[in-house]
Amino acid sequence: MKKYIEYPIVLFLGGILYITVELLWRGKTHWSMGIAGGVCFAFIYFIRKSCPDIPLMIRCIIGAIVICTIEYIAGFTVNIILGWNIWDYSEKWMNVYGQICPLYAFYWLIICIPGNIISKILENFIIKIRQY
Repeated sequence: MKKYIEYPIVLFLGGILYITVELLWRGKTHWSMGIAGGVCFAFIYFIRKSCPDIPLMIRCIIGAIVICTIEYIAGFTVNIILGWNIWDYSEKWMNVYGQICPLYAFYWLIICIPGNIISKILENFIIKIRQY
């Protein structure tokens, strides 16, 4: 049973962390961003855990690409198809349908640095949980 707790913990913590960052940055959030943030953090966790020898900056570039992809899919779903208008990057330079843009891709790259550090701390914590 203990081996099944790892990714639910990662997804939940990632969602909470992303909602917190978004509240601090924008002053508002949406529950769907908790899901997207959890999935993004799970990818960061998985990449760091499965490829520990890849340099941090390369993992961060991969993470930013993954996050932009998830952000585009989530944005297209919640903003364009469902019309919830959670965010809109239409005024940003080189945006793609108002859902992603180079500026936020850069932010995701930077956020991947502490994301990798937090994921390592979380992995160590999960290892200790499994020992009990």
